[in-house]
Amino acid sequence: MNRCASVLSPDGKYLLVAAASSVRVYSSVTAEIVHSLYGHTQEVTAIVLHHGSNDLVYTASMDGAVKHWNFMSGQLLKSMTVGDPVVSMVIPVGSNFAYLQCDWQAEQAGKMLFLDVTLGTLARYSLKLHFPSKFVVSQSGRFVATFFQHTVFVYSTERPAMAPLKLYHTRVFTCVAFDPTEERIAAGDVSGRILIWNSFKDKVPQLQKPSAQPALAAVAPSTAAASASTAGPDTGMQPAAADQDSYTDSDSDSDSSDSNDTSAARQRNTASSSAATRAIAAKQGLHANQSEQMQSRTVEPQKESVPVRFARMQNSVQQVAVTTVHWHAHPVGCLCFSADGTLLLSGGEEAVLVIWQVDSGARSYLPRLGGGLHSITRSPLDSACYVVSQADNTVRTVNTATMKVLVSVHGMRPPPRSVSEMQSSSAAVLAGAAGHLVLPAHNSLLQFWDAARDCHVHRLQVAARNTVSLTQQDHELQGGVFGVPLEPHVSHVAFSHEGSVMATVDVRPNAGSLGSDEQSLRFWDRREGGVQVNPNQEQPFYSTNTYLDDPHRGGTITSLAYHPSRHMAATTSSNGDFKIWVRQEERRAGSGAHWRCQSVGNHTGAAMCAAAFSSDGSMMGVASQDEVTLWDPYTNSMLTSLASPPGNQGCPIVKLLFVPNTPFLAGYTTGPAASLIVWNLLTESIWWSYALTCSALAVDPESSCIAVAVAPQKAVAEGQKGSQKAGAVGHKGSHEGQPAPRTSADAGSNTAEMLQGPMTVPDPEGKQASMGSSAVFLFVPSSGQPQLSWSLGQATVASLLFALPGTKLHSVSLDIAPAGTSPLLVLTEDRQYAIARSAAHMHHASFQPSTPLQSDQPSAFEAAFGKAAVQQPVQQAAFSMSHQPQAQSQLQALFDAPSHVLPPLKDLATAFFDNLIRHSAGAV
Repeated sequence: MNRCASVLSPDGKYLLVAAASSVRVYSSVTAEIVHSLYGHTQEVTAIVLHHGSNDLVYTASMDGAVKHWNFMSGQLLKSMTVGDPVVSMVIPVGSNFAYLQCDWQAEQAGKMLFLDVTLGTLARYSLKLHFPSKFVVSQSGRFVATFFQHTVFVYSTERPAMAPLKLYHTRVFTCVAFDPTEERIAAGDVSGRILIWNSFKDKVPQLQKPSAQPALAAVAPSTAAASASTAGPDTGMQPAAADQDSYTDSDSDSDSSDSNDTSAARQRNTASSSAATRAIAAKQGLHANQSEQMQSRTVEPQKESVPVRFARMQNSVQQVAVTTVHWHAHPVGCLCFSADGTLLLSGGEEAVLVIWQVDSGARSYLPRLGGGLHSITRSPLDSACYVVSQADNTVRTVNTATMKVLVSVHGMRPPPRSVSEMQSSSAAVLAGAAGHLVLPAHNSLLQFWDAARDCHVHRLQVAARNTVSLTQQDHELQGGVFGVPLEPHVSHVAFSHEGSVMATVDVRPNAGSLGSDEQSLRFWDRREGGVQVNPNQEQPFYSTNTYLDDPHRGGTITSLAYHPSRHMAATTSSNGDFKIWVRQEERRAGSGAHWRCQSVGNHTGAAMCAAAFSSDGSMMGVASQDEVTLWDPYTNSMLTSLASPPGNQGCPIVKLLFVPNTPFLAGYTTGPAASLIVWNLLTESIWWSYALTCSALAVDPESSCIAVAVAPQKAVAEGQKGSQKAGAVGHKGSHEGQPAPRTSADAGSNTAEMLQGPMTVPDPEGKQASMGSSAVFLFVPSSGQPQLSWSLGQATVASLLFALPGTKLHSVSLDIAPAGTSPLLVLTEDRQYAIARSAAHMHHASFQPSTPLQSDQPSAFEAAFGKAAVQQPVQQAAFSMSHQPQAQSQLQALFDAPSHVLPPLKDLATAFFDNLIRHSAGAV
């Protein structure tokens, strides 16, 4: 969800929320999504209701467009092009003109534009701004206000070209709001103070005889860019007095510079009338060519006996009475007056809604809202109801009379503070039979997200903890020795195959002795009946069964794996050991079950980084630094070990996955010689490998394909030849050809930015080359050739997840997935996701393994029983084979294959005697 304010429809039935490049329409009663408005190509920055209509709305976006919608039907009525990214927009009541603040000059400055929303044309002039900020408009539409640094600017909409009223402060402003009665204006600052000015409206510069409509001449959109800095005689603009600065003045300028500017203007006025006109126009914020066309008349600047800025500030304080209140420890995030003006609501990072009585200064609180407050909007029907947008991607409707939350609309929650987005998003999993996407969130929360319906399902508080906001001192420590305090978070999640049991690992940073981290392993049982439909009365999906504190005695838990068919789990740690946990039923009937440690294993004492169970659960693979060891999980006996490719020594293997229905094991390493590796368990050797910097790995339970994500701008190993063709990942909920934006500030948006882009191919000489964009490749494990590829621009993939058969995500996405494969969900590090599409969005890719280590000689096992069904014939392989001498006869080496892959003895005996007879006949 975006930071712009969410609004209720005039009848109060619908809630309009900006989410990335779309606007979602929710029911204000059930919080269910009704439909979405798609059309913008970048972040939506403003939603403004059409006054006098119950179903029309205007939206503005960073794509430089303003659109008019019927939000009930979802129909786009009109699209108006501004040409510059729109940061903020307001439309005064009774006016046809929208006030826009836009980025300008490559975001180095800003400007104010005036758009006729009826004609779709821009006014003939614009005002230059130091930096675009947020607009607010009074209830009657007579005034608009904005702020920059230490100054609040209040404009009259009757003549916006007039110099604004300036309200100064010693600290930087963060927000501003009008009293509906237009008797007061309030502004918050970075120190948490709120300033309230009384009776300001009589001090706003305006004409003596105001007109009903702003005197803004309009031009055609085709000439808007050229005319944005040009004013003609019919603009109706009046030059202000020379001592009235325009919005272009900087409050950081020195007093001497103001005095110099004033004297320079006086000299120019004395020199010529045209020069004086240009000086006045420059002080008003108008462009040079605009001032040339103004009527040539001069205004004699007034003499000032004190420095200009001090005199202006002194006069402002004397003219407008101000009251200051203070409660917030952080910058004030948002302000909103009640409908009658007697109450002022404020919010910030404290996640507390503060309700002030304006006259007395008394206050009340609605605490524990779960996230910092970004905006507060009044309900058009109920004066006690407000819409609150929060930093945790949640929009809530609250009632200040009952001090309760009425309804909550949840977006995808951001990752924990001070934990990398990549680390947090890579812990995402699909939950068992339900198929929900489970994501670790801030404050030790787990969020259950329905990727099929693109909506929030449930949230689970793993560790009991209140929301804590950082103080200013904490922020200052960010560059110091200790840094900003880390937030407790969930680092690993795993589910049983049917989803009845969940295992989690949560971390409490700096909570142990001498500032060490504490970790807990928890096993959860799913509640019968799940949750209720009403999100405000939900019961937890899971309840705690067993809680284990510090399960590895000070070691950091590096991985968590769950058995595919039994209630068994495995954890690995940096201490160099792994533990196998089993569920044990109580002896007494009806007493339930608990979890205990069944066995502990280690190998060479090196840190263990990853663990995985085979598809039938008969074997467990554990990565011990740069070596893979295979274990029998039931007897805790080591079966064999697998080495990394030459040159990968010292690079830890951080991910392992058994490929279902094949004899292959896949994994990847990190470090200088990062590689993707596939081992063949039949030959106990490396089948193929690529020198790639991988960020995610997944295996398809249906097609047995391997999906791997490659990070952008990383080196590709020597020896790779061929070409890599980039496809595109489909945008969930976006129009074809209009990919939705990926915004770092709006973590949790449902649409990932997965753009088509060229990837640099390895050159024929075998030198290192770099990938220009992130990519996802789909491999067939037997051949080592990527069959398909998707390009994702500069977005880094944090997790790849194949939808499990039988889940809703699998059924609704199967038609867009590549033929013969399960739907692949691609989740980026900033928590945007999409389903990898097929057909026109998909291209074949071909390049060669960097380290082909296969042998063209059949093994003894293959000599007796034939080649594995998944292995391709040698002549069809697209890479060269290395030859290994066959030291033993086929009969002598018949039983050299690992025991876990040998067929039953009755089949083995038959093949043995048949082979023996053939061998004897050949000898004769």
